[in-house]
Amino acid sequence: MLRVCPTDAGHSSVLNVDARSRQVVLHNPTAGGATGSHVTAHRHISPPKMFAFDAVFTPDDCLVRAV
Repeated sequence: MLRVCPTDAGHSSVLNVDARSRQVVLHNPTAGGATGSHVTAHRHISPPKMFAFDAVFTPDDCLVRAV
């Protein structure tokens, strides 16, 4: 089970949460990126890391149990 807390808007491209399929995908923002005006011909691009959970709760989900 995973609870995702809200973050600032600058990190939205790093973390993708799919609560319906209970998956979280992490992207490395520095992998394969160009620095300055130099672009290397042989860039290493790492694939995103995908994690699956029994349940994923976003900040929009209420975890308070109704009695």
